[in-house]
Amino acid sequence: MNYKAEIKNIKTDSFSMDYIVFGEGKKNFVMLPGISIKKVSESAQAVANSYSQFCEEYTVYVFERKDNIEAGYSIEKMADDTAEAMKFLGIKNAYVFGVSQGGMIAQCLAINHPKLVKKLVLASTSAYAPKETEKLFFDWITYSLKGETRKLVACFLDNIYTENFLKQYRDFLLNLYEKTSSDELIRFSILSSACIGFDVSEKLSSVNCPALVIGAENDLIFNSEKAYFLAEVLKANVYIYKDFGHAVYDEAPDFKDKIEGFFKD
Repeated sequence: MNYKAEIKNIKTDSFSMDYIVFGEGKKNFVMLPGISIKKVSESAQAVANSYSQFCEEYTVYVFERKDNIEAGYSIEKMADDTAEAMKFLGIKNAYVFGVSQGGMIAQCLAINHPKLVKKLVLASTSAYAPKETEKLFFDWITYSLKGETRKLVACFLDNIYTENFLKQYRDFLLNLYEKTSSDELIRFSILSSACIGFDVSEKLSSVNCPALVIGAENDLIFNSEKAYFLAEVLKANVYIYKDFGHAVYDEAPDFKDKIEGFFKD
């Protein structure tokens, strides 16, 4: 059964933030997505359909970054804002899943707001920004600020998805992103900038909730070494996919089963 996704907005004293909610379970499942050129809420129902297996046992919340982000908006501040949003909605003791930059936010959430996190899943992410990846972030920022949307989208897709996936969906995705506004490009550049210099590797040992780390051997952004490092410091279970890249969370057919199984253990 698929559940209808609702797009809502939180307004606190310091910010407003969109989020998606679906499902009717008693447990709270918080999803923190990675950087995207378009807001995830524009594909809200597709997200709900993709994660429908969680809807009976969990109420699922997918948090965007706050509205009207400013230059210098850090990942640590993103985590603080997410924590404030969760408290505003009365969410605590949540099952938290973060992917890519969302995984970085999830790490900060578990470090600085441990009472909010019951279990933690980190996918396609890292405890620090690898030097070999910073050039890619700078390329994304440059294309964004120059308004070179097609170059940005092509570079983004080529580093996120596998060749086989793009053979099927590349033209569709290029067309999808063709109508990207200047505000969306600026927002994307700020989010990309936040990854540069990120490093919580020396703070991770303070996390004491159960954790699962998922990576992929062909991840061009955060390679499997980053997943193994996370798992070692967190004393977490780790699973590495062999035939997928960064977007293993979209491409691997059993990916969500691994999350569900870990949550139930």
